[in-house]
Amino acid sequence: MGFTLDTARLRFRNRRDDASDISFFVAMFADPDVMRYTNGRTYDAAETISVLKIVDAGEEGREAWDGFKVLELKSTTEIIGWCGLRQCELDGTPGVEVGWALHPTFWRQGFATEAAQRACVYAYNELRLESIDAMIKPANSSSILVVKRLGGRHVGTVSYRMHAMTESMQIERYCISLGAAGGVANHH
Repeated sequence: MGFTLDTARLRFRNRRDDASDISFFVAMFADPDVMRYTNGRTYDAAETISVLKIVDAGEEGREAWDGFKVLELKSTTEIIGWCGLRQCELDGTPGVEVGWALHPTFWRQGFATEAAQRACVYAYNELRLESIDAMIKPANSSSILVVKRLGGRHVGTVSYRMHAMTESMQIERYCISLGAAGGVANHH
């Protein structure tokens, strides 16, 4: 099932099983600057392909919005990273999170904030969620700034498990108000 969202500069789309998408993710998952903020380790090509298959299998039968989407520049269709919404578990309770990761070439250009805000607006307008969570490693100061720009507040440390992962990890939880006065959905 297809899924797209647009911003002024970006397009969200489903990942394709083609050489362009796969080679981008192989390069991104091998980059220590990117991976230190996700699970803390890099992957080689075979491991990346295996992870992508696990993610694909975990997304079968899920809603079209549920899963991180490829982010590409609308002007060139160049892939810059991923962003989106997905179901997860927070201290054993089901939830929905917004997440993002960009290739370092595209850091500090406002893309993460633009993409995360669009995902939050979708969560409010289409999914009717009043709030959403973002899970961020404490050392990831840039993502903490993004979530604070969206009005996120630090809630604490939680045990977090993504649906495609078998093990949980401890991570910092931020809650973003979507629809209340001052919520991100009212400022797009």
